[in-house]
Amino acid sequence: MKLSRFAKDQWFRVVTQGVHFFATAHQIREGVGDHGLTNASIQQALEAFERTRSGNDLGAIARGIAGCWHERQVQLDIMDAR
Repeated sequence: MKLSRFAKDQWFRVVTQGVHFFATAHQIREGVGDHGLTNASIQQALEAFERTRSGNDLGAIARGIAGCWHERQVQLDIMDAR
């Protein structure tokens, strides 16, 4: 299975640690804050989302992902336009 990465300019709504904000895939990969574990959990959520969308036909229509990474709840939703 070939991993299909999101474009650098793809916008996401990120929900974690009781806050939400908007960030691009590039910003997420580079780190969106100054807390290492929070960055790692959001980055792993993005990678899991990419694996899900690469895995099968139903994954290609997935609009978001939610779960727990590094003991932090993370939700990522694709934003169509900003």
